[in-house]
Amino acid sequence: SSLSSTSQLNDAKTLVQEYRVGSEPPGTTNEKVQQAMQLYKSAFHPDSGELQNVFGRMSFQVPGGMMITGAMLQFYKSVPQVVFWQWFNQSFNALVNYTNRNANSPSSTKQLGVAYFSATFSALGAAIGLKKVLEK
Repeated sequence: SSLSSTSQLNDAKTLVQEYRVGSEPPGTTNEKVQQAMQLYKSAFHPDSGELQNVFGRMSFQVPGGMMITGAMLQFYKSVPQVVFWQWFNQSFNALVNYTNRNANSPSSTKQLGVAYFSATFSALGAAIGLKKVLEK
């Protein structure tokens, strides 16, 4: 779904909704419904039904994570590089977690902020600490 256009995703949502009430267009095949269902489930939030941010979707988790991991392995020589890539990684993780959160259990902005800063500073402390220990 990361490569599908918004109109393709909305068309898939419409077909799934029509199929669920038995009013899909005549001649619609099971294969077409299955493809639409796959797109729908990968791009729309299961609780709210909202279209998810493309970078926060689970279908982007692996390619996004691979790119970030590659960058973290490439740029580790200086503390500013480590700080930037740890921050970027934690921000990506926070986006994915927020996008895929349980929308039926609301979180306050304060809770989200505390969780984000705790995770980010823990990752920074571990990465910089390990870098310093391993340099010796």
